[in-house]
Amino acid sequence: MNPLIEFFYLSKRERNGMFLLAIILILLIVIPLIIRALDKPENVDFSAFEKEISEFEKNFKKETISHKKDFSEMMKLRYDTLKLFSFNPNIASESELKKLGFTERQIKNLRKYLEKGGKIRDKEDFSKIYTLLPYQIEKLLPFVQLPEKIAKKTSTDFPSLANVEENTETYVVEEIPEKKTEVVDFQVDINISDTTELIKINGIGAILANRIVKYREMLGGFHSKNQLLEVYGLKSETFEKILKNISLDSTKIKKIRLNFCTLDELKKHPYLKYKLAKKIIDFRNKNGSFSHLNDLKIKELLTEEEFEKVKFYLTVE
Repeated sequence: MNPLIEFFYLSKRERNGMFLLAIILILLIVIPLIIRALDKPENVDFSAFEKEISEFEKNFKKETISHKKDFSEMMKLRYDTLKLFSFNPNIASESELKKLGFTERQIKNLRKYLEKGGKIRDKEDFSKIYTLLPYQIEKLLPFVQLPEKIAKKTSTDFPSLANVEENTETYVVEEIPEKKTEVVDFQVDINISDTTELIKINGIGAILANRIVKYREMLGGFHSKNQLLEVYGLKSETFEKILKNISLDSTKIKKIRLNFCTLDELKKHPYLKYKLAKKIIDFRNKNGSFSHLNDLKIKELLTEEEFEKVKFYLTVE
């Protein structure tokens, strides 16, 4: 047989194998083409879904309006049962505001506004508190201890505010007050004044006035004006500014009777705390009453610095 013919000669079994392989190759090429031709995207009708979305939005709006109406009606019923009293929104406590019908959100917004240095100066300002309802304002306005209206002067140093917002919370809508004219012809005794008197001083707002009164009560009174610098948030520049308008009567200081007080009473004083108070009480229980205040220093119960700070608030009488 010719060598060339012999090289290309295939047996019957080999020919069948080649034929089967050819069929497989053809199928691998043709099948994907058939699938792609048959797999045509069908047109989806979204009209029913869009209709459902539209209905949901309409119902949601109706429910929101209904909720607001229900809340308004609830507030009306609430104020029919409350015993209202006179108050100043700048210094009223949280418990007082709750008794006057304020919600948690309304109290939170008012507090944030005041802490940022804002001030409600008259009844017109009060009526602009964003979260208060018209019926609520109508009921509360006669009890607000503020003038009806104070003329507001414009100032280039203080731009007006509207819908003050931060972190999605809404605050009182108010024009920032003009700069106060410095007043030097009056003084406030920081040992007997309340917050209403303190906020008359240029530089002291409602929040700072509350802190001064609370710290005075913790101490028992101020023996020096410099102690105001220990009040949280009262900066040295503010202290210098208010110095001419403050006075103090040190005879008003409430003293702790060292020979009769309990550990709980003594440890509440800001200058002693628990560790020092316990040392003093333990010494008294073991050795008897103190004859002189200086014993605290002589017996090394207090350091010189600690004694000089606290001596104004203790007595052995």
